[in-house]
Amino acid sequence: MKEKLTFLDLWDINNKKITDFPKELHKGYKLRKEQSKYKFNTKNNSILNIFRNLQNQPSNIINPQTFCISIKKIFENLKNIEIIVKDIKQLKKENLNLVLSVDKLTSKMLIIKYKGNETNKTDLALIGKGVTFDAGGYSLKPTTSMLNMNLDKTGGCMVSYIIYCLANKKIKKNIIGCIPLVQNDISHIATKPGDIVKSYSGIKVEITNTDAEGRLILADGISYCIDKYKPDKIIDMGTVTGIDFCKISYAYFTLSDKLSDLIEDTSTKFGEKLIRLYPWKEYIRYTKSVRGDIKNSYFNCNDKTMAALFLLNFIPKKYEDKWIHINLAELSVNKNVAILEGSESILSFVKKYLFL
Repeated sequence: MKEKLTFLDLWDINNKKITDFPKELHKGYKLRKEQSKYKFNTKNNSILNIFRNLQNQPSNIINPQTFCISIKKIFENLKNIEIIVKDIKQLKKENLNLVLSVDKLTSKMLIIKYKGNETNKTDLALIGKGVTFDAGGYSLKPTTSMLNMNLDKTGGCMVSYIIYCLANKKIKKNIIGCIPLVQNDISHIATKPGDIVKSYSGIKVEITNTDAEGRLILADGISYCIDKYKPDKIIDMGTVTGIDFCKISYAYFTLSDKLSDLIEDTSTKFGEKLIRLYPWKEYIRYTKSVRGDIKNSYFNCNDKTMAALFLLNFIPKKYEDKWIHINLAELSVNKNVAILEGSESILSFVKKYLFL
């Protein structure tokens, strides 16, 4: 009896010589074959591989400043694109203090504005975590856990890739991309566990764990985009917490069942499995702090869901059903390098969400 093929066969694509995948898995099969062939600094200069190369570059080559330089070069031939880079001085002036709490020496805020129509309305804000290296700060990671921490900028690479593709297709929507960029190291002026920082939104955050930095910079990015651009819809993404489940493309959190159905249906067409983080809004009480308004870690609950609930503190009520948090993976079908796992299904999801 012939074995029934499943999505797991797509993850083990290098170990199989099967071409007769069922119709519903054929798109996933073609994508996984392409992904498994990617090599770092490949000469195949497809736009996806250009962003993969950026994702995989080590921190001695890509830091907050050189990330911005790279994006400017990649986007230079696209029309209706404006790129803004905020330096330390501007971050301080605009009170983007959670970004500065992670990196007071080299941090940047990269804004990519795509104008697809003549209205002043911002249809979508995409916020991506851009940690070019994560040593954990004073909550220092073990040596083995620092391996691949140059990939903590995956969210920023994904946001940039998605906006590039949408702009290249001349989508008639206005989109803001916001990428807070930092290096999470130790220095004489680095944040210490227990410090209390007033966020851009005014919420006072007790930094209980300096290695929970991604949610901090995303929080300021979200608040900044809402305040300055008043988007209709919000998506944030990044390698915020680990994904413990075997062979999962990414996890997500949303309070909207409609958005959940949309992203699940889209990923299925690419032969991917996702994990929905529990949308239990009442658990937000565990983010509260005795010394500040909220804390960034040690919630006495599973951090996978609580990281998203930490971000929910920065989502105004009117946006709660229009926001989705995507927790990205670093490595996947290609074990040696990152491939922007989930890029095509997330891009497809964003396209659909824009016109929902």
